[in-house]
Amino acid sequence: MWIWMLSAALGQQAPAPPAGPEDIVLPYAQAVDTEALRAADRAQLARFASRAELVVVGNVIATRPDTQTANQAQIVTLFIEERIRGEAIGMVEFSVPLVYIEGETRPPVIEGYRLLVFLGSANALVDDVGLYYIEAGHAWRNRRDELFLRPSADRDWVDSIDPIVDYVVIPLAEVRAAVAAPTSGSADTPRKRRRWFGRDRD
Repeated sequence: MWIWMLSAALGQQAPAPPAGPEDIVLPYAQAVDTEALRAADRAQLARFASRAELVVVGNVIATRPDTQTANQAQIVTLFIEERIRGEAIGMVEFSVPLVYIEGETRPPVIEGYRLLVFLGSANALVDDVGLYYIEAGHAWRNRRDELFLRPSADRDWVDSIDPIVDYVVIPLAEVRAAVAAPTSGSADTPRKRRRWFGRDRD
């Protein structure tokens, strides 16, 4: 059902008509400027692309605590399926900050996830958060910590989630074009450490 709503929200041809009104009512789609959200999403993607030395798509095959960060992050091992930029083959490892919600921690990435990652020098995630979940031919990012990175993980799309408001949603073809575009800047550009969903840390 959520694939139909995504297609409708993005103005694409839906695979099948809705069964009833409950299939098409999004809780608060009219309460936000979706064009402004899309513009911000593309700007973030362009920033990731301009700073990345390595951009790959692959499957998470293992995770473990990052002992160099006092267990404030996890080390992710990714089996590379597609190399969009860079020279890596086989596998790549990188550190992902843990998510903090109401005093508890949660790993944003688990084994089996298919990810798009933007890595700078020393295989560091661009801006600490330069990755997306790959599903249904699109790259996804949760806008809030309380949402899982994987859009269909544990939510009811009709009652709880508006796929445009709660997630960044970008077609993979657009991602590849952004990475291929001429860039300026560097992955080593100084930046503040970020929360998972992009706000500056306190």
